[in-house]
Amino acid sequence: MRYAVKFHEVTGEWLVFDVGDGFELVGMHADEQDAIHHAMKLEERSRRRAQWSSDLIPQAA
Repeated sequence: MRYAVKFHEVTGEWLVFDVGDGFELVGMHADEQDAIHHAMKLEERSRRRAQWSSDLIPQAA
């Protein structure tokens, strides 16, 4: 899974991180369910992009 949801104890917010290529903050939410939903949408978008990107690479060679 490329995205992670973590609770930040100081701010009381749920944070969404992209942990694919590094560790980048991509979202902050007051509710855990909102953060999970956001991460799932990003994960689906990433999966779709990877599907189309991988198809183009062999054709270019």
